[in-house]
Amino acid sequence: MASYLYGHRTVAGRDGNGALMWTSEKITEHRYADTTIPSGLFALPEAAHLAAVIFSNSATIAKFHRMGTERGYGPEDVALLRYGSVLDPDPGAVRPRHHAYVVGDYGPEDHETSPRASTSCITPGPAHR
Repeated sequence: MASYLYGHRTVAGRDGNGALMWTSEKITEHRYADTTIPSGLFALPEAAHLAAVIFSNSATIAKFHRMGTERGYGPEDVALLRYGSVLDPDPGAVRPRHHAYVVGDYGPEDHETSPRASTSCITPGPAHR
């Protein structure tokens, strides 16, 4: 999504000493099958009044099962295990960390919410155009 909106892709590499380094690579188009669209939506003149794009791909049945289970709406004889990946805060990491937990084995302050998995991509503004 970000590469389409901003027209850049982040590429990880290593310098001569093996240290992690990030570079930005400009991309001009996105292709799928026989369809090609320009990359960099925020830079297009037609998007001059676009302030942001809010995106979420997590409004899934599994998410709603977890949210209901956390709040006590699931069967008592069923346990849900969630397994996935999260950002690794190590500055040298190029891959996410894996994690797993039993849904509901934590306090209400840690309950999953719908906005938790939403991403807001904000336009860089007129200087970007």
